[in-house]
Amino acid sequence: MGGYALTEIPLPPDYSEPAKPSKGIGFGWKVIGVLIVAVVVVAGVAVVFFGSIDMNGGGERQIGDWNNVDIELYPGVIYRDEFSVSSSEAQGSLLPDLDFDISVDNTGSDSVSVEIHIAVYELDVTTFDSLSSSGRAAYLVEELTSTDSINTWIDLYDYASTYVWVVYFSASSKTDVWDVDMTLTLRYY
Repeated sequence: MGGYALTEIPLPPDYSEPAKPSKGIGFGWKVIGVLIVAVVVVAGVAVVFFGSIDMNGGGERQIGDWNNVDIELYPGVIYRDEFSVSSSEAQGSLLPDLDFDISVDNTGSDSVSVEIHIAVYELDVTTFDSLSSSGRAAYLVEELTSTDSINTWIDLYDYASTYVWVVYFSASSKTDVWDVDMTLTLRYY
């Protein structure tokens, strides 16, 4: 029977299999990747410029703002007033708070340190005025003291209520006119 004989054809030494075409990352996946990176960058910029991203639409409400006012010292005078927190302001993801920003900018010719005392009570101003300081203790939310300036907050409760804020100033003496700035802001989240 006649047949053909197979012969081997030698290949050159630098021969390699042809490369298989790779699929790589498709156009759709590249677009998705770019979108993810863009969202992360925009969120980072928003946090830097706005402080936080609040999905609950929090806000703030100014309770009082006094600039360059002269004050009297405790025990003669305490400054206080009533404010309320509505149910919508109290139902955020964080507790509402009352932010105190108070500074004694100038004591005139009086060279003294000024102690600033702040407090918040959960009651109305009529009840506050009718109670002694020991009677008010049951309604105290929190109190803090600082010297010459204070920039802090007091957390309030997570339900609608009426509160009284209190500020008073103590020093060894006061003979001149002082300049005091005081801003109180309700913040809710």
